[in-house]
Amino acid sequence: MMTHSGYLQFAEALVFAQGPKAAEEAARQAILCEKSGDMETAETWRNVQFALKCVGFKKAA
Repeated sequence: MMTHSGYLQFAEALVFAQGPKAAEEAARQAILCEKSGDMETAETWRNVQFALKCVGFKKAA
């Protein structure tokens, strides 16, 4: 399990890689994991989504 700072670092890396689509990508990954039954990884992606909100990342308009 990742720490809060780990989620923040991952969120920042996701923003660097995906830009304004980072939140969409985190949501997409969480849904894919849930559909495949991997609830632990889905929870990780949900925590990354939360970290994106914590750092004030907003989706592009």
